[in-house]
Amino acid sequence: MDITICIKGKKFDKDSSDATAEYCKRMSAFCKVHVKFFKNYKDFTIPSNAHSIGFVITCGKNSPSSPELATQMNSLQTQGYSSLFFYIPGETINNEEFPFATFDTLSLSCFQMSGETTTIVLTEQLYRAFTILNHITYHK
Repeated sequence: MDITICIKGKKFDKDSSDATAEYCKRMSAFCKVHVKFFKNYKDFTIPSNAHSIGFVITCGKNSPSSPELATQMNSLQTQGYSSLFFYIPGETINNEEFPFATFDTLSLSCFQMSGETTTIVLTEQLYRAFTILNHITYHK
């Protein structure tokens, strides 16, 4: 599986970059992870093939548990998706400006988090999902 995390905004500070890099390194046993930054929506594109699916990370009440996220990822793999794109907006999404109507949404928390915090939480949750799918003990 190939995972791309797209972040609108500037590069992170050292601590946030290190935390994200650590989870990406841990996930390398299960998939390839790419973290990309961009300034404008027009700079962001995903392949329009049947093997790619995109998610916009939002805040909301319906956040999946770790086992639920693992089940969802397993289901996507079973359906033939080999590329996952996660879009982390730098600020609140303005629907008129946001051109990715085909993206699904994924909520990680009911809290509004910065792009840095959202990325760290996302990479940690993805790593946790992979450990669940591969029957590896993860400390709670």
